[in-house]
Amino acid sequence: MRQISSKELELLRSERLNRGLTLKQAAARIGVSWKTLQRTEAGQSVPFPATALKIADFYGLRVTDIWPVRRPAPSHDAWRTTDHDARTLPRTSPPPPVGGSPGTAPMGAAPAVS
Repeated sequence: MRQISSKELELLRSERLNRGLTLKQAAARIGVSWKTLQRTEAGQSVPFPATALKIADFYGLRVTDIWPVRRPAPSHDAWRTTDHDARTLPRTSPPPPVGGSPGTAPMGAAPAVS
């Protein structure tokens, strides 16, 4: 679970306190349990998206103001192939034709003796 920073936690708490609300009052107006709001403000849990949207809407914020999206830097090496990679791949011969070539015995069969 990704933790939110103390700055983001303080934003939630300060928005609630600026409105003069207790946890229970804010939770009732938002439509979530007070325990959910308490855990969210304490950074003990990150709410489901629908709950996060309710909290953000109530405080007049965007969800990303409270829970910023942090993406890892892309790793270009994960998908890049090089000439070296192509040279190290095993070469395979094409499969034998179905039914074998004319004049040859099927695989595993003894050659015909004249």
